[in-house]
Amino acid sequence: MIIRVYLLLSLALLLSLMFLGAEQNSTVCVFANIISDTYCEQQVGIQVPPNLYLGNVTRGSDGDSLKVYINNTGTVNLIITPLLQDSQEKIFSHLYFQRRTTESWRRIGNWTFNLSRASACGEVYDDYFYMKLDLRNYPDAINNHLFNYKTNLTFWAMPQ
Repeated sequence: MIIRVYLLLSLALLLSLMFLGAEQNSTVCVFANIISDTYCEQQVGIQVPPNLYLGNVTRGSDGDSLKVYINNTGTVNLIITPLLQDSQEKIFSHLYFQRRTTESWRRIGNWTFNLSRASACGEVYDDYFYMKLDLRNYPDAINNHLFNYKTNLTFWAMPQ
């Protein structure tokens, strides 16, 4: 019991020494970052698959349609335009796109679509479209198999 009283008195003495020179009133600056729940910094960002395989396609026919998923990772509504990086590419200049299966096919360079933004900051909005390689009207001869024939496609994303 005497030890407890001694410890309490020691603690009281220590606390009184800590505040010996303290003023009666003191002011402190308090600050925080207040984040709006309705404002997002405007950013443009999309994600598309790194590779798209269109299967086997023969001159004079069209390939199967491929469902392609695209994500809007930004904070604004977008207009998406796919373009060939090599504008001289002949075979893949016959790529065709459609938003939904009920819509008509449009050739690359003549097709864009609107991609909505997510409903909240930090979320991702995903959507899809269809794509195919249509060689029914390809004018040149293809004399050899072209296995793993490739090109690069850029999906340009512009704010609406």
